[in-house]
Amino acid sequence: MRAAALSLAALTAFVAAPALADDATGVSGAWSGTYACGKVVRAMSVTLTGGADGAISGELVFGPGPKGDSASGKFHISGTLHNGLLRFRGDKWIEQPAGYEMIGFLTYADPPPPPTGEAGLSGTVLAEGCQGFKLRRQAGRPGGAVL
Repeated sequence: MRAAALSLAALTAFVAAPALADDATGVSGAWSGTYACGKVVRAMSVTLTGGADGAISGELVFGPGPKGDSASGKFHISGTLHNGLLRFRGDKWIEQPAGYEMIGFLTYADPPPPPTGEAGLSGTVLAEGCQGFKLRRQAGRPGGAVL
């Protein structure tokens, strides 16, 4: 009976323990690419700073793409890397074009892309009517991605 009580207590402690976030430092850096909403493809650059606690912050800049309109804008982003799932969303506008809303992104980054080369992220744009995105790490451009 005592062994069962100890086993139950150990199981309860294991189940109730919060899951640990992933180390997000591997996604830090400057990225550039495109995202699609409807029939419009826009260029974007993203600067990410990832922490060992899984927290992600940064800035997203978007502008005209190969099949886009002429709108451009910029907003702060934040998110998390947890169990290999990278999710970030807009937090606050820096430059908001009329009629635009901030969007979010979802992708897998497990393992994190290497710091150089053709490393990339691709995934889903978290907004109605949008499809996907593709980003490539910008070698030699830590921090200050510019379109």
